[in-house]
Amino acid sequence: MKIRSPRRTALAAVLACTCIWPTGLAASTANDDLAVVQQFREQQRGLRDLRPTRPRRTADDDRALRAENLTDQEVDEITRAVQARRPGAMVNIGGASAGCDCQNGPDCSSEVWAVAYQPDASHGLRLARINQQWQIGPLQAWWLEYDALARYPADGLHPKSEAGRARTRAWLDARAALLDAYPTCTWTIEHPLASTADD
Repeated sequence: MKIRSPRRTALAAVLACTCIWPTGLAASTANDDLAVVQQFREQQRGLRDLRPTRPRRTADDDRALRAENLTDQEVDEITRAVQARRPGAMVNIGGASAGCDCQNGPDCSSEVWAVAYQPDASHGLRLARINQQWQIGPLQAWWLEYDALARYPADGLHPKSEAGRARTRAWLDARAALLDAYPTCTWTIEHPLASTADD
C-alpha cells in the first residue's frame, strides 16, 4: 500500500479543486446565457404584438376628420408640443381626426399627425387632444421611449466579461419595465371611418 505524504495529499486536493471549479463556473455561465436568450426572445414576441399600434401617418388615412378645423390656438399648442421634442423644427400639421387610439385614454377627443422638419432629418409625431389640450399622448410617448432604448445590447447577448453581462442584464430589465408600462386599453373607442364615393 502506497502512503502519500501530507504535502502530496494537499497538492492533490488543490489540483482537484482547480479542475472542478472552472467546470461549475462554465455551467453557471451557460445557464445565465440561456436565460438571457429566453428573456430576449419573449420580449421580441411581445414587441411583435405591439408593433401594429406604432403611430404612423399612413394609419391615419382611413380615419374621418373632425368637423371643425384646427383653431389658431390649437396650432400654437401643437407646434409648441412638437418643438419641445424637436427644438427649432419647422412643423407641418395634418388634419385632426374624429377619434383616438384607445391607449390615449377616454379623455382623448382627437389626434393629429405632425411632422417636424430639421436640417438633418424629419420626424413624425402623433399628438392627442386630452382634456382639451394638445400633447404627446401616452401611446406616442411610449414609442418614443422605445426608440430611445437601444434595439440590441451594446455588449451582445453573450458578453465575456462580468461587467458586460451586468450591462446586458440591465438592458433586458429596462426593456421588461418598458413593456410592462405599455398603455393598455381598458375601454373601446371606435374610429369613425372616412366616407368613400360609394357611400
